[in-house]
Amino acid sequence: MNSILKISILSFSLAVCTALKAQNWFKVNSNTLETIEDMYFKDEMNGYAIARNTVLHTNDGGENWNILIQDTSLVHDLSVVTTNDSVFCFGTDFWGSHVELAFLQNTTNYIKRTIPIQKQDPVFFNYEIWDVNSANSSLQASIQSGGVSSINVVNNFISGSHSSYIVYSSDQGQTWQQKFFWPPNALSSFPYQSYFNGSDTLLCVTNYPTILHYSFDNGLNWDTIHTQAIFYHFFDAKNIVGLFVYGQDNKIYSSTNGGVSFSIDSISDDVNKSYFYDRNLGFIFGDSGVIYKTTNGGGTVGINAIEQLKKKVIVFPNPSNESIKVEKSYHTEIKSIKLFDLKGNLIKIFATSETILKIIDIAKGQYLLSIETNYGIFTEKIIKE
Repeated sequence: MNSILKISILSFSLAVCTALKAQNWFKVNSNTLETIEDMYFKDEMNGYAIARNTVLHTNDGGENWNILIQDTSLVHDLSVVTTNDSVFCFGTDFWGSHVELAFLQNTTNYIKRTIPIQKQDPVFFNYEIWDVNSANSSLQASIQSGGVSSINVVNNFISGSHSSYIVYSSDQGQTWQQKFFWPPNALSSFPYQSYFNGSDTLLCVTNYPTILHYSFDNGLNWDTIHTQAIFYHFFDAKNIVGLFVYGQDNKIYSSTNGGVSFSIDSISDDVNKSYFYDRNLGFIFGDSGVIYKTTNGGGTVGINAIEQLKKKVIVFPNPSNESIKVEKSYHTEIKSIKLFDLKGNLIKIFATSETILKIIDIAKGQYLLSIETNYGIFTEKIIKE
């Protein structure tokens, strides 16, 4: 499971789309009040979404959605995927049975059957439907214990996240290999998302706290980035979108430099998941039929976030043995300053009003200074001498 504040109002002929404190996202018409749980596009215009009891369809790139099918078997654990000519919807009914609805695209006649295993986060790859629970016998045979928690597809390369390594295939799933993250005791917790580009770039996300770990040299050296984001989508090693969901305090993080810095979009609606068809076209969605759309990858296309932030906040001297000074531009507001060690442990929290950060009381070594501003969040590696 696949890298963000002005208020603006955008009007469309077919729908009224409002950007609520979101620079890179705008709200579209879902035509339902049910919670949207999953989405999948066949091409840039035609897509399907699934909500409780309801299958939605769009033919205008997600600007407007219409109810295509209603079936009370679709209640929990909902997901949808399209193949070359068909649509498959998966869900669990009130009695715990796993249900599949299948129909030809742009039709309303469907076939329903009970299936033995819940389909979770399915993707269409190499003329097959893959998912984390019953992906493929060759994939399952390559896993020593447990299973995969997410599947990524990049061109003809497919990979899955395991608790201690990435399982990957470059021959359409015929054979599988394992790429270890690093010794398990270096992780803050088990990773639940990962990205591997097939050459020298590895990324993984761990919980408690949520940390993005990355390596650009085939796992020899690693670094970490701290954000509030829980769910991530990796376009590539540099461009990342992360979603933080907590009631009405929802934020969308975007990075163009592998997570070294993030810009932030904030929205007030309850959302819980994201989907991207390609580098540009993406959606976030959730409660009460809420769907937001982006046409610039959530801010990852054409934005150089780190250079913008470096001009607004300056941290020096580095290295230092006593204190670090923080200087900001006139219109920049600092919301939080936190210091972490390289394993993800929170070492110190500074007051946002502090301009001189005292580090004389911490041990010598390397640390990560995370600064959140009204323009975004970035992390600076500092050295205590």
